Amino acid sequence: MPRTKKTTMQASEKPKPKKTSKKEVQKERGVAIHVTVIIPSGECPAELKKTNYKSVVTWCNKITEHYKSKNSTLEKSGYKYYVRYFYPPYTEEYKEVIAHVEKCIEDGDHND
Repeated sequence: MPRTKKTTMQASEKPKPKKTSKKEVQKERGVAIHVTVIIPSGECPAELKKTNYKSVVTWCNKITEHYKSKNSTLEKSGYKYYVRYFYPPYTEEYKEVIAHVEKCIEDGDHND
């Protein structure tokens, strides 16, 4: 009877267990993970059309709803970061919108 050489696959019949992170295990179990975003990535989820207070509050509410749908929240710095997409920093419009964002979030006028 001829001898057969064992290959490495035959020698180790058990597959190695897959290493998973704690977050991946929680996702598999259906555990909701809440995330707080400080500096967002990507485009702004809502368009800022005007610089008046009412428009800024509406804009903040749309962004808040977007992040709520992803089970996360956006810090005040994130709203300020998104303003850069619409107005260049240090312009009068930028400063005005930043002041409105500050007031909106401090007063609780947006959807928390």
